[in-house]
Parts: sequence; C-alpha cells; structure tokens
Amino acid sequence: MLEGFFFWRNTMKHKHIIKSLPLLASILGRKYGVQVRIGGDKAFTNGNIIQLPSLPLDCDDTLLGLIRGYVDHEAAHIRDTDFDALKAANLTPLEKHIWNTIEDWRVENVLAAIYPGCRENFQWLIRHFFLPKSAKRKPKAPPTEPAMQILEWLLITVRSWDVGELNAERDFLRASAEIYYSGLTHELEPVLRLIPKNCSSTLDAFGFACEITDIIRKYATSLSSNKTRQGKER
Repeated sequence: MLEGFFFWRNTMKHKHIIKSLPLLASILGRKYGVQVRIGGDKAFTNGNIIQLPSLPLDCDDTLLGLIRGYVDHEAAHIRDTDFDALKAANLTPLEKHIWNTIEDWRVENVLAAIYPGCRENFQWLIRHFFLPKSAKRKPKAPPTEPAMQILEWLLITVRSWDVGELNAERDFLRASAEIYYSGLTHELEPVLRLIPKNCSSTLDAFGFACEITDIIRKYATSLSSNKTRQGKER
C-alpha cells in the first residue's frame, strides 16, 4: 500500500512539474507562449516550441536534473540564439555541428549570468552526459574522416570550460586524436582560446565554426594528398 501511495505521490509531483514547464520556459526565454512537448529521444527548440525527450518518471533526482537542464538550455536558445540568422546562414552539416557546440556553450553562459541558478542546472546536465562513468578508457579506433575524430574532442573541450572535471577526458581525447592526426589539435587550439572572450552572438559563433571547419578541411586535404603521394612513391 505504501509503495503505491509513494508512486502516486511522485507521479502527481511530476505532473505538476511538467505542467509548469511552459511558464518557466517563457520566463527564462523571455518570450510569451513557449510550448513544451515531451517525447522521442532528443531535446531541441525552433524558437517557439521546446521539444524534450521522454523522461524517466521513476527516478526523482535524474528526472528533476534532466528537466531543469533541458528546459534551461532550450530556453537559453530561445532567449539568445538568432534563429533567422541560422536559417539564412546555409551552413554545411559540419559547420552547423561545430556551431551548435559553440552556441550551446554561449547561450548557457548568457542565461547563467542573468539567472545564476541555471549554471548549476547546466553543470549537472554536462556532468550527467559527458563525465566518464569509468576511469578506465581505451582509445577508440579512428573514423575514416579526421573531422569525426576531432568533433568529440571539440565538444568536451568546450564543455570543460564550465566543468573542470572534464579536463582529464579532454586531454585523453586530445592525445588520442594526436596519435592519428598529428598537429590538428595544435592548429585548432588558438581558435578555441579566442571563443570565451570573443563570442557574444550567434553570428560570432558562426564565424568561429567556419574558421574551425576550414582548418579541419585543409588538414584533411593535406592528409589525403600526403597519402596519395606516398602511395605513388612506393
């Protein structure tokens, strides 16, 4: 009986929390009428609707952490991402992927500066998704494209700016990338160091994403040319 009561009580609490999400998102996003939908396996927003993935109703701490982090994150995009500029930018898939990594960090920090409590929610979400569950790690086999090997390192590097516990994972990924793509992280790091103090808008994030993409493409072209030349010499 008691188990049933506690399950009912927790379910009702979850329903009340979920009902409050549109109002919370509207306040944080500084936009009236934001809708919050739940379902699927991704979190995203188009500027008017926040889509949250299906949430685990049987886990209080995880549920609340996910709700707070997801809603704050997507509301940050609604508040500060220029969606019109995004539509007009015509980014390539690689440019958009890198832009999203940078823009996620940027909008979170803008919102956290206004609502300091949001920073704790963002840090919880980062730890939940990106902090390794085990200290025992082995380098992954490199993918066929250098860009794919580097993307994970870029993501963890940017996320480590707000969660220092990711530094070890960042260094592991960097060392792993350097084994296969020597010198590429060295070329990218000066650009990354400029972002924290020089990325104040969606357009700035576009610029950095395109610059990073150009470096990766040039490296990939050079790598391919060297392999072709070495093959001919043999």
